[in-house]
Amino acid sequence: MRHQLEAHPDLVLGGPTLRWLRAALFETRRLTHMPPPDVPARTFLGPHERIVNPAPIHHLMAQWPKGQLEMLEGTEHEIMMERAEIRSRFHAESLALFGANAGA
Repeated sequence: MRHQLEAHPDLVLGGPTLRWLRAALFETRRLTHMPPPDVPARTFLGPHERIVNPAPIHHLMAQWPKGQLEMLEGTEHEIMMERAEIRSRFHAESLALFGANAGA
């Protein structure tokens, strides 16, 4: 990723602002009081997650009627930045979910 950012410095992101954090916390709080939508969803989570608290993710996905939680052994936070076989699995399963629900 570092090489990509060196080659394309216009893609570099700064840290979140306090305004962004406030909006994110407000929206998250609002969403916790709503039922999950009636759409298929698949969440990929690493058992070694250290960036976010996984407990609310488990709770939400257990209530999502068409939701599925996939625990990817040996992974952490950035599933799409893991080793090639994990990335391939993520992309294949995501594309299959999108394809199965296109036009729904």
